[in-house]
Amino acid sequence: MPCLKIYCDGGFGNRFNALISGLAAAEIMGYEPVIYWPVTNWCEAEYCELFSNNDYVHLTNLIDIKNNAQASLVLSGAPQNAEYLEAPFISVNQFPTESDFKEYCINDGRDILFHLPLIPPWITRERIKNVARNLQFQSDIVATANTFVKKEFLTGFYGIHLRRTDLILGYTDNELGEIFTDHPNNLFFVCSDTVESEKTAAQYSNVRIHDKQSYVERKVKDKGWSEITLYTGKAYYSNVKRNSQSVRDAVVDLLILSRSTIVGKSNSTFLNVAKLIKELSDDREAMLPEIDTIPIDETFRKGAAGILDIMLAISAAQQLWQAQKFDQAVFLLRLWLKKHDSPHKHVVLFNLSVYLENMGSLLEAEIYVRHVLYLQPMFLQGHLQLALVLEKTGRRDEATAQFLHAISLPLGNDPQSQSLRNTIINNIARLARGFTSL
Repeated sequence: MPCLKIYCDGGFGNRFNALISGLAAAEIMGYEPVIYWPVTNWCEAEYCELFSNNDYVHLTNLIDIKNNAQASLVLSGAPQNAEYLEAPFISVNQFPTESDFKEYCINDGRDILFHLPLIPPWITRERIKNVARNLQFQSDIVATANTFVKKEFLTGFYGIHLRRTDLILGYTDNELGEIFTDHPNNLFFVCSDTVESEKTAAQYSNVRIHDKQSYVERKVKDKGWSEITLYTGKAYYSNVKRNSQSVRDAVVDLLILSRSTIVGKSNSTFLNVAKLIKELSDDREAMLPEIDTIPIDETFRKGAAGILDIMLAISAAQQLWQAQKFDQAVFLLRLWLKKHDSPHKHVVLFNLSVYLENMGSLLEAEIYVRHVLYLQPMFLQGHLQLALVLEKTGRRDEATAQFLHAISLPLGNDPQSQSLRNTIINNIARLARGFTSL
């Protein structure tokens, strides 16, 4: 029988993603899964220390796979992974559906080598959840998490994850303080990869932390967290050493976090794994109302680096605007436009036009909304926004013409389209009354 080799690399979050993705792909193909879980400084815990089902698991490192990699169909998450294995780069994310993936692999005919840190979008969420349910964590890890939850939380609680070593993800200390003081009657669980971050949070009376036996350390003591280090000839943009106990402690945190109502949005794989595990539970009694806040500093860092998701940018800007931080909201959207491109960027341009209009920068607001309509000529909200800006600049004739043009566009039957149509008609009537009174 052909096999599907799953190479689990990096920290626990990346490894978990690779593991369940590979197991799901093996299920789709009907292939035998073979798991490679090497002990490295990014994760010194062996597979058997974390999971109870240990079939098909090897400790083989990537350098030992390299010589024979070309005999397999190598599906990678990034070009540098394929380059290291001296194999053609075939993106694991390219397939539209599970069926397309299966057909491609059958036509190739070779064994498959999966090397990726994230779950491919073509694997259905239901399949991922079914595979994850069959992965059993070691009983002592589960027991430790359960004991902590029973001792510290009689009812539902919020959970926050902070990454503070090779990546800075999550809320700043000041942002955390605002959340804790704004919700004094709620309990929070905070977990981090540094003891300093957890101790800072634990100073608040409504915060609980899980005391760890070990934390992440620097692999090279005199280097910074994010400096390049080498392992088996491959470069990694991190200088971390996660010993076996620190990984086991982190998985306990993960299971506790998965029992909480998670606060914050981040690209942290650790946080996303916690959300996936949370999805596996049918327990809804402990759910609390969401605290819809975003780590703003993290959002600006991602925006500057060109890795900020468009919906996160829009949500963060709205949060800043509601907090009356108008200049920051505008700056974030400008930053996103400077560093990113997207077929949906007209939505960012539209929001920026609305903010600038409300700040009184009508010329800029007009420029941005005209750009919106250049990209999306049928975007009804854009036509409405342009008409309102034209009216505010005193160009009533142009505003009326723009409203009339908008009402002539084909509309959908959905409630939002009908609501926009009614808004346009009311504005046309309002302007007509104004002309009559002149």
